[in-house]
Amino acid sequence: MISLVDYLSAYTDNRYKHLKLNDERKEHLLNLDAEYGELVQLFRKRFNAKRVENLDEERERFLTARKRGLKYFPQIELEIDSSEDKDNILPRLKNLISEFRDFDCYISKFYIESLQNMVRIVEGFTNASNHTTITAHHKQTPSLLNLEAAYEMLRNHPYEDVDEERNITAEEAIKRIQKHINKFKYKWTVEPDDKIMSRMIVNLNRTMNVRPDAMFSETDIETLKRHEVEAHIGRRYYGLKSGLNLFLCGLVRSGVLDEGLAIYNSLHKTEEIKPNIEFNIALKTIIAYHIDKMDFCEIFDMCKKLAQSAPDSVIFDNIIRFKRELQDSSLIGGNGDAMSYFCGYQIVKDMNDEERNDILKYNVGPHHLGEINTIKQFLKVNKFKSLI
Repeated sequence: MISLVDYLSAYTDNRYKHLKLNDERKEHLLNLDAEYGELVQLFRKRFNAKRVENLDEERERFLTARKRGLKYFPQIELEIDSSEDKDNILPRLKNLISEFRDFDCYISKFYIESLQNMVRIVEGFTNASNHTTITAHHKQTPSLLNLEAAYEMLRNHPYEDVDEERNITAEEAIKRIQKHINKFKYKWTVEPDDKIMSRMIVNLNRTMNVRPDAMFSETDIETLKRHEVEAHIGRRYYGLKSGLNLFLCGLVRSGVLDEGLAIYNSLHKTEEIKPNIEFNIALKTIIAYHIDKMDFCEIFDMCKKLAQSAPDSVIFDNIIRFKRELQDSSLIGGNGDAMSYFCGYQIVKDMNDEERNDILKYNVGPHHLGEINTIKQFLKVNKFKSLI
């Protein structure tokens, strides 16, 4: 007599048998996925998360001008990557969209959605003669509901002066974070990088970068373990384990849940909460809402009224994250993706542990949450070889 467990397993296998690819189709998907992974890397180098060459100098110029009662609009110099001309990537993206449209496979739609998003962004840069704005699809403006929630969070969590001494050097931080990574067997390496804006970032190429002049407190280190390692690296590690670049790079708007999970870990999985987490994510959301309505100086003045206790340098650093892609911060617009911290946290905090574990292991965006069970079965029945 068949057991209930075996019966349910057989029922599930039969229900999802249409997801299984034969060897030829599986090989074809892997070839398309490899091309997709290469294009995402090229795209991100040219159009996303660029390193800033002159951040400290422009911050000093802006703050000096402000003390004198003058307006100054920071002029950002971005690290130039010449490995791929931006005009050359566009036909490759469009060609891959056509190939996925011709390939009848459950997850083709996720590739197409991501590729179409990249095409829109590339065309937005190409067609904007003076880059006066970053188009709306790229900004992801917060909803009015999120804006009101951000104002409330900012009122409840004003900026706090940090008393804890930052006496841990970048060199020591690298060692301690690497040890935590090794504990999870994530196979990532931590390296110094003097061009990054934040003190620490995670990359797709199995590296984490730390700014060599950065200093850290004990609370910083414990928070970064939960935020950067257990969320950001964790999602990319499981993406590699899936065997597909699609899940390493993440589906469209996966960054919202990425940052939401990281903020959740920072606020709920540390013994001592790092100051100003809520302040920073709320302020970024308010900036994102106004980024296409005000210039840099107008946004700065607005933020000073909302956060009078915050140092000018803190407000500057929050705004410049949105403006760096424009380079000339006098232009209206900017990349609103930094709002993901707040909007993602609003979603993740209301999940249960099983749901949070799902978004750790399956690198989806908010509108894909209903697809997770089918994605699980697709990966289960096809058993792709890990990319690690």
